[in-house]
Amino acid sequence: MMGVNDRQRARRAFGYQIAGAILLWLQAGPALGSDLRERDLQPIAEIVTREVRLGNIPGAVVLIGHEGKVLYRRAFGYRALEPQRIPMTEDTIFDLASLTKVIATTTAVMQLVEQRRLRLEDSVARYWPEFGSRGKDQIRVRDLLSHSSGLRAGLDLKSPWSGYGDVLKRIAAEKPVFPPGKSFLYSDINFILLGALVERVSALPLELYCARHIFTKLGMKDTGFIPLAGQRDRIAPTVYRNGKMLWGEVHDPTAYRMGGVSGHAGVFSTADDLASFAQALVDGGRAGGTRILSQASVEQMTAPHSGRDTASWWGLGWELDAPFASNRDELPPVGSYGHGGYTGTSIWIDPISKTYVIILSHRVHPRGGGDAKPLRAHIREFISGLLDPLSIDHVLDRLYLREFQIEKTLGLIGARWVLQAIKDGWDARTIAQRWEASLKEFRKLRAKYLLYPSPAVD
Repeated sequence: MMGVNDRQRARRAFGYQIAGAILLWLQAGPALGSDLRERDLQPIAEIVTREVRLGNIPGAVVLIGHEGKVLYRRAFGYRALEPQRIPMTEDTIFDLASLTKVIATTTAVMQLVEQRRLRLEDSVARYWPEFGSRGKDQIRVRDLLSHSSGLRAGLDLKSPWSGYGDVLKRIAAEKPVFPPGKSFLYSDINFILLGALVERVSALPLELYCARHIFTKLGMKDTGFIPLAGQRDRIAPTVYRNGKMLWGEVHDPTAYRMGGVSGHAGVFSTADDLASFAQALVDGGRAGGTRILSQASVEQMTAPHSGRDTASWWGLGWELDAPFASNRDELPPVGSYGHGGYTGTSIWIDPISKTYVIILSHRVHPRGGGDAKPLRAHIREFISGLLDPLSIDHVLDRLYLREFQIEKTLGLIGARWVLQAIKDGWDARTIAQRWEASLKEFRKLRAKYLLYPSPAVD
């Protein structure tokens, strides 16, 4: 009987051979894609302007980097609509909302893991014993990062509470809604906890740790949890709260009650600063002569960690299967990753093509409405059409994707190939013959390597 390790090796071998077989057949066909060039990006202006005109967003700053250069950087619309109209500028400072989770907290946690001051496999209760009550003793640091802890999405905001101490008391009293590692639930509580762990392990306030060890090292001079008073003129306001426009104060209501600093929300930044951060990750954790993370940590963060049965595909902190995280239309991501923020912010990084896309908007301004999803979707679709297709070398180099999704991935690659072959004038007989040959090879290898073991193997 085949053991677990044998089966895992067989699945891995199957994945490599299937990818090689089908892609080699398809790559003999028409070429797809093109290099990303500055002039190719001009239609983005029409996309963003339309969203402003429709009232989905007041304005936005869009920045696109490729191959180590910023190819596109432009502001649209308005920084403020109320109490007076102020045009958007490229150096506008935005409330990043949940981008805080990856820009600050995930990076800080992985730094501490590299220093062996934290361990991903350790229970959270090892660092905070009070947390281990009510069935939470088995929740690991890894479970928090991958949103598989079983903790609820957020804290109850109906009851009166405020301050950091109150938050920790409430989290200590939480009971998981499912056992850790068994499912997926995107949770702000996970990252509030991670922020607290950074403080406990480093003996520094979260905002100070991130300023010293992330933002300053990358030259992110306009990034931090609580903006300086002198920066107010460049900050994009969000909504009215208690009769006052939030202008440099965090929009997230939980972080607001915590004084503006939390592991799940609270960071403010600019497109230029986020470009520095994104480029560092594209370069394997290094910016010039400064390293904020090892190459191994970057790869670990951005490899799948959510389970087989989860609806979303997550790494450590980073989202790998969101609509905007996938850089090949409908394809599951092979190396790309991203994250969004409730206020209308998003970042997407594709290390394979060395491309990153930053979209900063404040769709909630001025009264909590708006919708940044169409903007992200349209830009994703546009950029996806410009990037080169996946090559066999890229697939084999980055094949840490889950083997049970390989068939779906390659099927979609094949669909794109067929469409391009038709556009390029291939006759139907040639297309059918090549496709049938690739399917025969696929079936032969699938039978040989006995893919699809039971879920218990994972």
